[in-house]
Amino acid sequence: MSLLTRPTTQRQAVAIVAIVVAAVTILVVLIDQFILPSVAASADIIVVPNVVGESEPSARRRLTALGLDVQESREQYSVKAQKGQVLSQQPYAGARVKEGRRIYLTISRGEETVRMPDVRGRSLRDARLDLMRLGLAVGDIAYEYNDSIPSQRVITQGIVPGTAVAAGTTTSLIVCLGSSGVKMPDLVGMTMDDALQTIDQSGLVRGAVTSRSSATFDAGTVLEQSPSADSTVKPGTVVNIIVVR
Repeated sequence: MSLLTRPTTQRQAVAIVAIVVAAVTILVVLIDQFILPSVAASADIIVVPNVVGESEPSARRRLTALGLDVQESREQYSVKAQKGQVLSQQPYAGARVKEGRRIYLTISRGEETVRMPDVRGRSLRDARLDLMRLGLAVGDIAYEYNDSIPSQRVITQGIVPGTAVAAGTTTSLIVCLGSSGVKMPDLVGMTMDDALQTIDQSGLVRGAVTSRSSATFDAGTVLEQSPSADSTVKPGTVVNIIVVR
């Protein structure tokens, strides 16, 4: 009796499993083919508006009012859009999306600015490097004589140090050529011809040449000069000498 019942019970179990599998399969097909499309079709189709160029609050209000989900914005520097304006959107304007679709906005941080460094007193090379490190550059360079700044150092700069400027800005520089004065050569003891030639070569101007007797120096030797040797004078200064008669 028990031997006959066991095969029958096993066949029934197999049949039940087969029925369950078939039922599940039919249910999945029904959900995929009919129920899900019906649910999806019930959601509203929204045409994404163009919010590029709008302020972020305005763009958020418009998108949210349409049932779209505006995500946290990312920011980016821009020279074309004012700070707070929408630079780009995703999905793009005109896209047809379902209600609740996530919208991503990129907002302008405005033009990137840096503080103009103080390069006065720096060598031209160091001034270039200081500016380059900040994304700035040297513009026009002029040269002037200056008595208080060492040669080849920056005297002044076109943009005041500390000014907020856009990345890529250039600033003009004025660089020192050296002292504007001329060191007066020592002419005493030279011959008159050599002294006059030295005056010419030093950017000075020949002045009066007078003579005086001397028992120590040969005739034609410079005894005195005015201005005195080693003094600093301006180019074009008149130099007077006294030579031995």
